[in-house]
Amino acid sequence: MKNSDNKTSRRTFIATTGMVSAGIALGANPANASSFSRIYGANEKIRVGFIGVGNRGSQLLQVFMAQPDCEIAALCDIYEPYITRDRSQVEPRYIKDMPGQIPKMGENFPNKVARYSDYHKILEDKSIDAVCIATPDHWHAIMTIEAIKAGKDVYIEKPFSKTIAEGKAIVKAWKESKQIVTVGLNRRSAPTFLKLAKRYRPED
Repeated sequence: MKNSDNKTSRRTFIATTGMVSAGIALGANPANASSFSRIYGANEKIRVGFIGVGNRGSQLLQVFMAQPDCEIAALCDIYEPYITRDRSQVEPRYIKDMPGQIPKMGENFPNKVARYSDYHKILEDKSIDAVCIATPDHWHAIMTIEAIKAGKDVYIEKPFSKTIAEGKAIVKAWKESKQIVTVGLNRRSAPTFLKLAKRYRPED
């Protein structure tokens, strides 16, 4: 595959999964979203590592798994039941107090998936093309910057950063790279809101 073809397919892949994840947040079923069901022009699977696979990270994991051009390569979280995907090992009081926040887990992966508690292990893996970051907000900037510098394309959950300075640092790292970075701004990328914005936008 030519490098330009690969980059185009990766750009399309990340953009598409970003839009589908917006649908998940709004209650849409990605399996029935025919417009996002296939990414054309990709000749190989995009190997993705997930950093943070709790509540939102697990939602995104389902979205990416539904994409035929995606291969889940690695999972990373500091909470062991999340990386082993074993809900029975979750602290019972977490399930009692936050039942809607604990993912069901138990996914069946068609390939071997690496499991880490240190996200640097994912960044060090040269076979991983992209990362999906769904960690607590204060980790977003540093993880995104390090992922870019490690040569990974990035899907980062909102917020993009906690401060203006962090945001500028991410943009600087991106501009100095050849990587693709997509931010999960659900209310801006969801089809419903795009349609409403177009309908009610004042005339130029």
